[in-house]
Amino acid sequence: MSVTVTELSAFERRLTLRFGGRPLDEAQTKAARRLSHEVHINGFRRGKAPRRMVERVVGKDRVRHEAIHDMIDQTLFGALEEAGLVPAVSPSVDDVRDGDGKVEVDVLVTLRPTLEAPPDYEGRRFELDDFEVGGAALDRRIEDYLEPFAELETVERPALEGDHLAIDVNSLHEDRQLGTFSAVDLLYEVGSDGLLDGLDEKLPGCSAGDVVRFASSLRFEGSGLEAGTPVEVEVVVKEVKEKRLPDLDDDWVSDFTEFETVKEMEGAFARQMEDDRLTDLREQFHHKVFSELVDEIEVDIPPVLIEDEAARILERFSRRLEEIGTDLDAFLGQARQDRESFMERVNEEAVGNLRTGLLMRAVIDEAGIDVGDEELRAFYERAASVLDETAEDLEGRMAGTVHERSVVSDILINKARAAVLRGAVAVDRDGNVLDLRFDEPEADGADETVEAEIVQAEVVEAEVVEDETVEAVIEPEDR
Repeated sequence: MSVTVTELSAFERRLTLRFGGRPLDEAQTKAARRLSHEVHINGFRRGKAPRRMVERVVGKDRVRHEAIHDMIDQTLFGALEEAGLVPAVSPSVDDVRDGDGKVEVDVLVTLRPTLEAPPDYEGRRFELDDFEVGGAALDRRIEDYLEPFAELETVERPALEGDHLAIDVNSLHEDRQLGTFSAVDLLYEVGSDGLLDGLDEKLPGCSAGDVVRFASSLRFEGSGLEAGTPVEVEVVVKEVKEKRLPDLDDDWVSDFTEFETVKEMEGAFARQMEDDRLTDLREQFHHKVFSELVDEIEVDIPPVLIEDEAARILERFSRRLEEIGTDLDAFLGQARQDRESFMERVNEEAVGNLRTGLLMRAVIDEAGIDVGDEELRAFYERAASVLDETAEDLEGRMAGTVHERSVVSDILINKARAAVLRGAVAVDRDGNVLDLRFDEPEADGADETVEAEIVQAEVVEAEVVEDETVEAVIEPEDR
């Protein structure tokens, strides 16, 4: 067999395989033997008919067709290794030329694009929206906590936003009262943005005994009318009630909360707010860093890679829909989306995933990131803690399989992502550097949790996974 490689584009190659003679003749004999098990030939037991009888029954072309594609299966992997090609997706047979006792096969191979280097991220500054966690923000947090304990007290003053008003509401459409949008002795919070359009604009400044009339529209379907139907509204204000929070002291805190003192409660809230702030900043930072870096990647991605990644996304999404008892058509109907626009978004996500993958691989190569045996062993030990088996059994079962390679790939990507985030610099709007504390144990522990989840997902999918092989699409594409 001989192999010729032709460069079609930056990321596409045509691999031409040529074979014939004795190897092809032997392949035809094996194909005939296999086919003899599938057809009944008078005078012979299944699997015992000679090649000439099989060819007479199924046809010489059928036997040769089977033999040729057996040869492709047997020789393609070695041909790819010989040519030094690593396909990004399964190669496809583009053309088969059979004549003069020799066969030529064109196989299209798509390579994964690569970057010479990732966009510069070391020391690069990314501006984030920081927010206050003490002072007035802490006061608002405590007020929110005290809200369920608040009492309403009638006051003799005009209504303010946040007050509760006892009101009668009468909604009319063409002189017909609408029961769904009318009420007696309704306790309504000013500013809650509910019931009817315009209500929150008309009530502030009203006092007990005031009557307010205004034109509005229905926010939702009811009383036999569609949302958006114009209506006339009359509101009678009966009482204005002010919300009074409890007096905050150590006795009240000890009696009604999990804390013993006001100082202890304030300290706990302040720490929680700082944790929330740090989480928010980290999420902002992660999104901003990678979205900007990915946007700077200028490389043409082969359409077949986009199609393959989009198919993976769609398969995962469809599987999640099946788990909740529905399918894609039902989902699109409920979401009022058409399939074409949905697939456009899927393709956009596929392109984003592929560009992110290019970035991660470039970072891995540039930074020399790898996964050592001890690190992988520790990984299995963490994963075994959530599975009903030992780390030794788990490692032995997954060693050398495509799942182990997938796990290693995920660890590499996690380490590359961490390297980028540690190399970039977070700043606030004034240019002050923000410490996102990526080196704290909690941050590393979060990565470990993700890794353990990856292993668990990989392990439960299959009992034993054999080495990944290259599968060719045997039939040539229609021209």
